[in-house]
Amino acid sequence: MENFIINFSHALGWSITHSLWQASIWFIIYSLYTMFNPQLTAKAKHNAAFATQISIFVSFIFTFIYFYQLGNQSIDLRNIRPEDFKNIVGQIGDEQFRFENLLPYVVSGYLIGFIVQILLLTNSLIRLRTLKYKGLDSIPENWNKLYEGAKQKLDVRKSVGLYLSNNISVPITLGHIRPFILFPIAYANKMDLAHVEAIILHELAHVKRQ
Repeated sequence: MENFIINFSHALGWSITHSLWQASIWFIIYSLYTMFNPQLTAKAKHNAAFATQISIFVSFIFTFIYFYQLGNQSIDLRNIRPEDFKNIVGQIGDEQFRFENLLPYVVSGYLIGFIVQILLLTNSLIRLRTLKYKGLDSIPENWNKLYEGAKQKLDVRKSVGLYLSNNISVPITLGHIRPFILFPIAYANKMDLAHVEAIILHELAHVKRQ
């Protein structure tokens, strides 16, 4: 169990370190791709950005597997000559500083940051969930036709709720399996229909792209 923890921590530390230059390379590739293809549609840019994130994650996983397997490789001391063993021990003793010594701190910092982000995300999800049930009101009658027309334009076939809310200041789309769109209730009487339609199309685009 102890060897597993050491190897896991070692592999994770190196993976985090190498992910810095790996992510930079993938971002440069993405930037060059979009730079030399200025006519890309929003969907193509979205797919390229998503593919870049997946590539960064895959690179991280392969790096982790490589260093974890490397850590599992053991030296058979029975096949080492005494003079070679003496040299190995001497090299270990002479090394005053190695970057590997910092890996436990890298991993600790990473895990602390990861836990903090999970807590912040959980808190945000809880707050967003309350928007689904509190302070809601129905949309004006003349918005229904705009809403149905927007769904047809974007070919959005799933059911998407549309409500006014007292608890938000900007329009938002929530949910994945059962999505719904919320408008600030203050928008109901202050916006012309063209503006409302534009916002509905924008929010429905999020639903269409999942």
